[in-house]
Amino acid sequence: MSSIYVDTLNEYFWSDDKAIYTKDKTTIVYCASYIGDSYTILPTVTKINEGCFINCKCTEIIIPTSITEIQRYAFSNSKITSIQIPPNVTVIPYACFAGTNLQSVIIPNNVTSIEASAFASCNLLTYICVPESVDKLGGGCFPSNSNLVLNVSEKSEINIDRQLLVISKDNTSLIQSMSTIPNIVIPSKVKLIKLNAFFGNTNLETVTFDGDSQFEKVEGSAFADCKKLRMFEFGSKLQIISNNAFKNCPLPISISFPSSLLKIDINAFLNTKLTQITFNSDSDLEIGDTAFANCIMIDQILFLNKGTISLGTNCFGGLTKLKSIQIPRTITTVGTSCFSGSAIDRVAFDQNQISFSSLPASIFKDCTYLTTFTIPSNCVSLGAECLSKTGITSIDIPDSVTILGIQCFKDCSNLKSIVIRSTSNLERIDVGVFEGCYKFSDVSSFDSPNFVSESSAIYSHDKSHMYVYPPASPRLYFSLLEGVEHIESGAFSGCANVQVITIPDGHIKSIGENAFRGCINLRQITLPSSIKSIGVGAFTNCPLLTCGIIIQNSTSSFIQILKKSGLDVKSQFYCSRFSCRQNSIYSPSIPISFFVVFISI
Repeated sequence: MSSIYVDTLNEYFWSDDKAIYTKDKTTIVYCASYIGDSYTILPTVTKINEGCFINCKCTEIIIPTSITEIQRYAFSNSKITSIQIPPNVTVIPYACFAGTNLQSVIIPNNVTSIEASAFASCNLLTYICVPESVDKLGGGCFPSNSNLVLNVSEKSEINIDRQLLVISKDNTSLIQSMSTIPNIVIPSKVKLIKLNAFFGNTNLETVTFDGDSQFEKVEGSAFADCKKLRMFEFGSKLQIISNNAFKNCPLPISISFPSSLLKIDINAFLNTKLTQITFNSDSDLEIGDTAFANCIMIDQILFLNKGTISLGTNCFGGLTKLKSIQIPRTITTVGTSCFSGSAIDRVAFDQNQISFSSLPASIFKDCTYLTTFTIPSNCVSLGAECLSKTGITSIDIPDSVTILGIQCFKDCSNLKSIVIRSTSNLERIDVGVFEGCYKFSDVSSFDSPNFVSESSAIYSHDKSHMYVYPPASPRLYFSLLEGVEHIESGAFSGCANVQVITIPDGHIKSIGENAFRGCINLRQITLPSSIKSIGVGAFTNCPLLTCGIIIQNSTSSFIQILKKSGLDVKSQFYCSRFSCRQNSIYSPSIPISFFVVFISI
């Protein structure tokens, strides 16, 4: 884009055809990318907006002395080669000049803060003069160029040691490394390693401390993408590991975290090569989302905490060498997909109980090696897909469970049977609980306060709702109980053997979505006139149901419902009025035993 036009009648903005300004011309909002080699900002401007010159191709931008505020990303990834920062600017914000072609920068005396990544990835930058007024530096604020000269006032609040580590004057904060040496020794007084301090350092291999470490916190992305980092000394006082801190680092080590640890944030160790991890916190510990996800070398996790533990979403997902896990009562919160996609083949709960009441959604999803599983005796509900795509062959539902969540056993291709007792407190069975369980054939006989099983089918206790029929039941013929009013969504989904289903007349009112989807051998079913609704896709993929359906309601509105249900209504045209056997143009492809006379009412 080489020009920007703003209508003169616009009451909020004005343009000089190259950039957009606020109407009063005190803020420059955005500049076109292709505006020539040089651009001069209007002398009335006091603020440069966030991302104003981002990706701008001009090499020179002249900034008036009237400017008092520059917002983050203002010149990020632009082609500028030099800049004169106005004297009244006090803060150089986050990533303001990141990725530019600047070669030298003199920071004016009024600047007190240079925020994180302000000059990050300025690969041509060889000289920066930092005045004594600067008392705050964000992590990774300077590029990690080995030939960069930092001219720092003796009265400045920062020092640069012989390893080219930029450290606060009191030695408590490590701001940045400009070093290319592989083995870094950090002063023992350092408590904080700042944001992006070593980010992307491809030479770094080991990090140790020169004495009794006071190290308490590592900020976000401090060591992210350090592709050779193989050893890090965590010390005994570490409290917080921030988001992405060690993301994509090798770290092929076993870690026993100190008892002082309070928090491991999002993605902190994502994609590392850690082998074993032990948690020993004396206080409560929070482990964030995907904190250890895809750590494919971890084969052991131990929770030895004295305080409580909170596990975030997918925090141990994709651990393809983790074979077993012991879940103690100190774990009080577990996020969705916590162990999904791992190689776990054994899960043990302390005293077969949990402190988080329910198995969260997808907690063990895709754990294909998990062939046996005992639901904790105090578990209240099974979350959506909590055990889907596992290798379990049977499951015992304890009396404490009140809810079977959506698709909680979906695609458990080896599941054959479930046990529910008459003392069960089960209150709800959600949609698709056994979807894709093509070997599931048997439900124990039970008569609980809310549900009852008969012929392996599960009904509500009053038998007005039919919920589940095992997909692998060997029965060829099935008749619903008298009094059933509703066939729930997915009730017969995937039932490959059933050929004839009889629905008694007079009570049935509705058939749910996908109720008979995938009944590939279903040839005959009755749809009584009492039915008022049929869910979308109820008869999808029932290829043999071409002339074996008794349609007792032939109104146009009902025919439309049938079409949405997945039935080929056109193929039922003759069958809805008279015997297929009497239709001379119909050539039957089903056994004579299925021929019936259909009578419209």
